[in-house]
Amino acid sequence: AASSPSLAARYHLSGHEDVIEDVCWQPGSAEQLASVGDDQKLLLWDLRTNKPSHVVNKAHGATDLHCVDWCALDSNMLATACAKGWLKVWDTRKMQVGNENSAVKTLRAHQQAIMRTEWCPHRKDIIATGSEDKLLAVWNISNDEEAPMEVDGEDGATVEPLDSSVPPELIFQHAGHRSPVVDFQWNPHDPWSIVSVSDDVSSGMAGGTMQIWRMNDLIYRDRDEVISELDAHRDFILHGNNAPPSKVG
Repeated sequence: AASSPSLAARYHLSGHEDVIEDVCWQPGSAEQLASVGDDQKLLLWDLRTNKPSHVVNKAHGATDLHCVDWCALDSNMLATACAKGWLKVWDTRKMQVGNENSAVKTLRAHQQAIMRTEWCPHRKDIIATGSEDKLLAVWNISNDEEAPMEVDGEDGATVEPLDSSVPPELIFQHAGHRSPVVDFQWNPHDPWSIVSVSDDVSSGMAGGTMQIWRMNDLIYRDRDEVISELDAHRDFILHGNNAPPSKVG
């Protein structure tokens, strides 16, 4: 009855066999959502059928799944992350029921559990992850190969990346927190700005810490554009000579 103080659920979805850790609607859809849990499953749901449309058992192998997020700019793409620090990217058009290897990307840079993942609201190829290892990572999933850094030195040397074990998709790590990063969010109105929070109590400190920060644009801008801009400062950067004039205004 309309006057009843009780609110009945419109749907009851049954498919997980352990704690559900996270759930996310598909942006733009009132019927489709995704869920992950400690049963190691990724489930995609369609409320019109009241049952999972996709079931991926052991989506991250034999480990609990902690979080899921659907890309707001591409409804076919979603990301999941787990207790062992792995991030996986899925394309629903390529998902195979029950097959953990049908992810289009499998990435790792965190050394402990990932607590949250979120797609950038302004770029469909950018994802962030926050972890118990106190780091927040930003990924560009369109980076398939790390291009060597070309240096126009006297011998025309080519400098390889210092650490080839770093995934080329990892473009930035925020290391400002001294405790596990438990939550964060992209600013929907200010591109590349993020607010992140850490659980300082778990590290023996009082309360928690909230930080608002933004990456330097040299990190995410077009590589050739950045090199062209820095080239004007080459002598000053390398030798401390011929400092360029400061910009006014």
